[in-house]
Amino acid sequence: MDLPPLIQIAIREKLWDSESPRDLKDSLLRQGLNEELARQAKWSIDEFEYADTNQTSQGRFAVTPSGSLNPFSTVGKCFGENVLLKQPMILSSQ
Repeated sequence: MDLPPLIQIAIREKLWDSESPRDLKDSLLRQGLNEELARQAKWSIDEFEYADTNQTSQGRFAVTPSGSLNPFSTVGKCFGENVLLKQPMILSSQ
């Protein structure tokens, strides 16, 4: 699977190792990556061919929530009985 250049840079430079947002910003400035990441992000949006086998989403806005925003995920969920009973009501009122 091909990854956009922006993601390849993030992996190569291990940007996730930053201790804080400020640490990440300082690291990007120190390495001169901030401008390169901006260029690569624009190129990725304009030119990169993302794999999409779902033809119905082309030309429309599509969202794939992750973690606790995904109703099918177990990440970040509270499985307390009261929370589970209230969750459908919370989601339907939004």
